[in-house]
Amino acid sequence: MPGTDPASAREAPDARETLTALLEAAYGSAEDARAALERALHRSNQAELPAALPDLLAFVRTALVPVLSDDLGPRLTMTVLEDFIGVREARSGVREREPTVPVARVEVRPRGPTPERRLRVLLVDADRIGRVVLARALVRESCQVTVVDSLEELGQIARSGEEIEVAIFDGQHPAKLLLMEVTVDRYPGVALVVKSTGEAATRAVIQALGVGRFEVLALDASTDGLVAAVARVGRGET
Repeated sequence: MPGTDPASAREAPDARETLTALLEAAYGSAEDARAALERALHRSNQAELPAALPDLLAFVRTALVPVLSDDLGPRLTMTVLEDFIGVREARSGVREREPTVPVARVEVRPRGPTPERRLRVLLVDADRIGRVVLARALVRESCQVTVVDSLEELGQIARSGEEIEVAIFDGQHPAKLLLMEVTVDRYPGVALVVKSTGEAATRAVIQALGVGRFEVLALDASTDGLVAAVARVGRGET
């Protein structure tokens, strides 16, 4: 049985710890994250998180995703969980036929009144916890956020016809330069915010791509600093 497999049982504690960290990053507090887990446990008639990895994945898909979607919106929910689910499905041998939420076609909805116009932002970041925090901060500022981590995902977004006005790039993403080039090619006029260790070299690359509006920030730039930079380039102030 999947629930009694020794390898699965060894993997589960690390998975539970990672899941908790992701939820705390998404909600912004341990208390809110725990409350979301409690609601999901109640929904699934369980007292605690499952002890085996396949059971934990089933719980996430059937009980936790609906709770997070209600709280955070479906796209931000998948920003939180897509890597978590995918990596651990591969390790456990469990694979869903269809994704729980069609990520490329679902829109984040900020809480409160919807503004007349929302800045459309592409987020390319290899750090899944960091990008959850940043995506949530952007959503709070009424941005429409699309998260990608690969050239394939970027191609899907471009083919869907989704518009992008500002793109944020993590300087440590292994395919940053290629993704940046493709983004500029697919979205003429896009503004860039790039985290980098070498400001001069990065500026030269961006200017060579013909980008007129951009900011280059340090790798350790704060979330508030990144959000402010997005707002500036979105308004054409740089």
